[in-house]
Amino acid sequence: INNNNYIQHITKNKNEIDQLWDKYISKVTDPKERQIADLYIEARTRYVKEGLLPASDAIDAEDYLQAQRVFFNQLNPLYDTANARASALLGYLFERGNAKLVDVTARGNLIFNMAVAGISLSCLVLMIAGLFFFRITARPLEKAVRSLEAIAEGNLSNNVDPSGYGEPG
Repeated sequence: INNNNYIQHITKNKNEIDQLWDKYISKVTDPKERQIADLYIEARTRYVKEGLLPASDAIDAEDYLQAQRVFFNQLNPLYDTANARASALLGYLFERGNAKLVDVTARGNLIFNMAVAGISLSCLVLMIAGLFFFRITARPLEKAVRSLEAIAEGNLSNNVDPSGYGEPG
């Protein structure tokens, strides 16, 4: 293994994580999330400074015994702490995201139910208005047809009641 490539790879990963973290933390507005994130970054900073960098330096100096000691005595415990705090942050984000999902789903269901109720009410109003319009239009025409049938049967004594609105009335 080329130690120089190993060290460059570690440095590259550290820099990428630092950039991603800076983007993430700049958008955090929730105080509890900020607190949990600060605990994680504190643990990660210790992991890098007290574990990863000394182990990398030992590997770069080809002092593999020292690298092994750093790995087991510093790097592993610091990693466990950083990992636990990262898990706590991810757990909080999951819970908050899940709560938002439940809220959005409930709001969507409410909007859907209101839309169905509105459409149903509109259909009912249209049916009542249509029935009313039909009665207003059909009754005078029905009277006129009955009067014309009576005239056709020879009954010329019927009076046609000219009540109603517009042409049908």
